[in-house]
Amino acid sequence: MSSAPRSVPLLLISAFVLTTAAIAAPVPTVAGVAGRVVGDSSPLASAKVYAYELADLSLRKAVTDREGRFRFDHLPAGLYKIIAIKGGFSPAIVLLTRAAAEATQFVEVELTLARGANDSTADNFWKLRSEVPPDVLRDLRSAAATQGGNATEAAPSLASLAGQVQVINGSDQGLDFGNALVQGGKVGVEGQVHDLKVGLQGHFLRLASAPAGFSGVGGDPAARSGAAQAVKVKLESGNSDQIKVTGLSDRLGPASDRSAIGFEHYGVDWSRTIGDGGQSNLSAQYTSEQNFYRQGSWGPVGIPDSSRSWRIAGSYTNSLSDITTVQAGFRFRSRQGDGFASAASTGPITTGQRLDLFGRGGYRVQPAMLVEYGLFSTLADGSVSLTPRGGVVLQLGDHWKAATSASLRVSASGALNRGDFFTAFYNELNNCGEAETYCYKVMLSRAWGHGEQVSLAALDRKFADTLRLYFSQNFFDRLESLYVVRGDNLPELKFSFTSRIAPSVLAKFESNVAAGGGGVFYSGDQQAYENQIRYLVTSIDTHFEKTSTGVFIAFHRLEQGLSPAWDHAAPGTEQTDLERVQVVLTQGLDALLDVASRWAVEFNLELSRGTAPGVPNTTLAARDDIRRKLTGGLTVSF
Repeated sequence: MSSAPRSVPLLLISAFVLTTAAIAAPVPTVAGVAGRVVGDSSPLASAKVYAYELADLSLRKAVTDREGRFRFDHLPAGLYKIIAIKGGFSPAIVLLTRAAAEATQFVEVELTLARGANDSTADNFWKLRSEVPPDVLRDLRSAAATQGGNATEAAPSLASLAGQVQVINGSDQGLDFGNALVQGGKVGVEGQVHDLKVGLQGHFLRLASAPAGFSGVGGDPAARSGAAQAVKVKLESGNSDQIKVTGLSDRLGPASDRSAIGFEHYGVDWSRTIGDGGQSNLSAQYTSEQNFYRQGSWGPVGIPDSSRSWRIAGSYTNSLSDITTVQAGFRFRSRQGDGFASAASTGPITTGQRLDLFGRGGYRVQPAMLVEYGLFSTLADGSVSLTPRGGVVLQLGDHWKAATSASLRVSASGALNRGDFFTAFYNELNNCGEAETYCYKVMLSRAWGHGEQVSLAALDRKFADTLRLYFSQNFFDRLESLYVVRGDNLPELKFSFTSRIAPSVLAKFESNVAAGGGGVFYSGDQQAYENQIRYLVTSIDTHFEKTSTGVFIAFHRLEQGLSPAWDHAAPGTEQTDLERVQVVLTQGLDALLDVASRWAVEFNLELSRGTAPGVPNTTLAARDDIRRKLTGGLTVSF
């Protein structure tokens, strides 16, 4: 009779053990990552858990329940760091590899109590800083501040100061200077004081003529020295105001030399968020240049040997409803130039003033369709033009998206100033800008997984103003550029593809190709020429996450030819024919060494050949010579 009563406790004990085991190991039943956070072997509730993807630096967040459990549903394939934090405990990191988004995984993260600043907590904190980028640390800092506890006493404030310093050395044999030694560096610092966020970025690069006996390629005794330096300061007050101040000063050759090349630019940008859907922006920029826009003695009329310009712009954007957004703004520009090196120009060249007024908006007809519209008006030297714009964006299912846009300039009182010109980096022409007579664009894209996508875009446009198109943002590569002139028709194809070719390897491929021309312009010698241009820009950027290795390869080919506009039988001239290959190798040392900060080395190799206006030696032999640029850098992130 005694056996029956004893069976009930045994059943209760068995049920308790099975229930405890189920709580301790919540294995997911559907695709995703489940886990548990414990502290001193006890489950921790309300702990913040982050899944940080190493490929695209994305961050997903979760909060543990009363049993310390958390879950990330449908986490794509990739290499992750699972980070857990809770007030009073030291943060912890667990490395997780996902072979497929359909996989089911379980991970347990154990936190240790922070018992004071004199124990190993500080070491754990610096270990966390070495393994997590500064932008993630700032997010973690905000999360830790909301959890209370004594986390701020146990370790320094998370990401109160983060930065990066890089030192660069090497040699450079550029197009318009001989062999030179390269020295420079970059610095970036971000921090926060109460609700004020401060950011500082700067770089300095110096080129000096190679000393006698230097074994590099070229050895041109006429090599000139130069320097390029820039600084940018960014201030954010709370979530409403943001101010950016930028300044750069570049020079090649002594300042007293009238043939020296100089470029200075200063700007202030201010923005404020108003309410839930409003934002205002205001910017002012001043630019001064000498021999920067003009390539030697060749170039369209109106390109000064030196100039000074102001640009002021402002806009206001507001969301009138969940489906309607409107924007209104203005752009004002004034430029005055001087011609002293060109035989055709003997005094000041006033290129005039230009005022653009615009209004545009978007209306979501249905969840899968967005209609965009706008009207731009331009006033310049007494001429007025109107440019209506419109477009449609279609969401085709969960992954595909199609878009089309069009703009057409209509001049109300004659043509705009033919002497006006713009400058742009080639990648800024993805959308219709302010220099076209008409512009039509169609685009088809597909996104899947996490950060993987493919897109194809086609543009057809005709230009109403002269455009100096640059293909490198490096001041010393200014000759890697083309002139697009009034009347040029320039169709272009753009293709990009981002894919994870292996669980821990992410690659991005981009290619832009354009060919056209047909515009007629007068050069400094008062001769009329018909313009023809072609360019191909291709690059592939690959990141190997497990070894912290990055490989970037790019190829540029630029061609520009001129032929007499009225005598098609006369032979044409080739103004630009350049090829450049660039290979950049980046290796993070934290994958090889156990260091407190993140260290990385970078090697940059560039090989180029060809000719362009302004290149001192344009003989056939010189055109086939390989010009070489080799630099190396050491980067420390803290």
